[in-house]
Order: sequence, then structure tokens, then C-alpha cells
Amino acid sequence: MSFSDQVGNQKVVAALRGAMAENRLPHALLFAGPEGVGKRTLALTLAKALNCSRADGDACGRCRSCSKTDREEHPDVLSLRPSTAQIKVGEIRELNAAIQYRPFEGRRRIFLIDPADAMNEQAQNALLKTLEEPPADAFLILLSERPNLLLPTVRSRCQRFTFSPLAQADVVQLLKPKLTKSEEEIELLARLSQGRVGVALDLDLADYSRVREECLGLLAALAEPLKVKGLLDLAAAWGRLLEREAMLERLRILKSLLADLARLAIVHDRAVFTHEDIADRLRAMSTGWTIQRVYRFSARLDSIERALQRNVNRQLALEYAGLTLDE
Repeated sequence: MSFSDQVGNQKVVAALRGAMAENRLPHALLFAGPEGVGKRTLALTLAKALNCSRADGDACGRCRSCSKTDREEHPDVLSLRPSTAQIKVGEIRELNAAIQYRPFEGRRRIFLIDPADAMNEQAQNALLKTLEEPPADAFLILLSERPNLLLPTVRSRCQRFTFSPLAQADVVQLLKPKLTKSEEEIELLARLSQGRVGVALDLDLADYSRVREECLGLLAALAEPLKVKGLLDLAAAWGRLLEREAMLERLRILKSLLADLARLAIVHDRAVFTHEDIADRLRAMSTGWTIQRVYRFSARLDSIERALQRNVNRQLALEYAGLTLDE
């Protein structure tokens, strides 16, 4: 893929191309934005353009350098990903040492840290000197869904490029050549992904529907205060059985359902739903969800998501969020 092939986030693309054309591309970049909106794709496109044998400010996608980058085999394009839940200081020290070497094959060395917010505090501090004084022929690209988890000293040493979700029509355009699904299924995937192509490609509709039913059960229990048992049962099951990523998935689905309920509370029957396939069920549920309750519960889910970084007791956190919702 080249810059010319990119769909969405055209301001970011234009800024990168302009910086390359004027030879002022910063050596430390922060690509910030939601999961699946093309941060990694564009980072690899930039890496290809920096080393492409055509050397005209874009990636040809056909030369040996571009092909090796596409296959993740280029010795000068390296990705640091967490081997556990965190990227630790030892891994960053290895990166700091590796970045000092001259390129093996290309003109530039490009290091991706993905996700950068997985670095613990010691690792981030260890990266600071490299961010301040990167070698002239090396570029660091930090990819993050949650840049607020990066230290201010790290953020201030990177030029930030903010990515946004794509328009639904753009997601559909990108999905069609990649999926052998009906038009209706692709439209549904595009809506449910909320503008995130990577999410849409990985989304299993059957599994998503099953998890969404759990989330609807929780919202139904909270819509009727007398259904406390339903809340407690789900909180216990989620807290006891789920891994962190599965819990995060449920928090994301809950928040997207709450966003639909908020639309209903504000514009009523004129609401445009993310979850269009269950619009009637959401309308029926909306009587128990004022706009104040929607925003209050959404804020508490945000707090739980942040707390998951500290291994919070998930069951107690959900119980507290639900039982104190109207206080």
C-alpha cells in the first residue's frame, strides 16, 4: 500500500507527505487514535516510503524493499510488541542499543512501538534519551490507543498525529475486496466497528452477538432497579471467568450500546443507531435510561477500563458501578 492508496485520515497522510517532501519529518512520531483506524498500516507505509528504491516520497509497493516491509522481513523496519502485558525496561534498553546501528539495507531504520502505552513507567523513562537524540538515519513511531497513559515527557518529545475513525462508506469500500460476505453483513460490520477497519476485519458476527446479549442483559438489569440479581450474577461471571481483553471487549460494547441509548434520549425516533439490527430492542429499553444515567454509567465504565491497568477486582468494580448508579 502507498500513501495514494490510503483511505481516511487524509490530513495525517498529507502532513506526513509534506514533511517528507521538505525533509523535515520528525524522528519521533506518535500515532494516536482508536484501535483499527489504520495507525499501523500508515506507519508501515511511511516506513516503505522512507526506504523505497524509487525514492520519490511514496512507496511503490513492488520493489524489494517495499515487498520485504510488507512481509515484515525488512531488517531496517522493526516492531517492538509486548511479550507480556507490558513492555518492560529491558526491552526498551535493547531497542536503544539497536537503534544506534546504521541501516543494513535501506536508507533509514524505522522502529515501531506497538502499542506504546504498554510500556511501564521505567520503560518510558528509559526511552527518553533516544527520543531526545535519535540517530539521524533512524525514526521512532509510537502507536497508541491511549496516549494519556504515556508520560508527559514522552509525549512532549514526539510529534503527534491524531487518527480518527473512518466514515462508514469508507469502511465498506475497504471491506468489500477483503471479505466474502453479503452486502448486508458488510454494512453491519462497518456500523458495529464504528469506523475501525481493523476491528471490522476481525469481528465475528456470531461471537459479537453472543457477547452483546450479555451486555444487553446487564443494561436491562440496570434499567429496572429490582433486577439486582441479574447485575450481581453477571458481575460475578465476568469477574471470575474473563481475561482482561475479554473484559475490555464487553466494556467497549457496553459503551457503544450506551451511545445508542444517548442518541435515543436526545433525538428520539430520529436516532441513527450503531446497533441498527437491534434498534427496536434499544427503543424498548430506553425508557429506563435517562441521558443523565447514560452518561453516569459510561463514565464509570471509563473508570473501570482505566483501573484494569492496575488489576482491579472486576466483580466488585462492576457491582459498585451498577449499584450506585442512581446515587
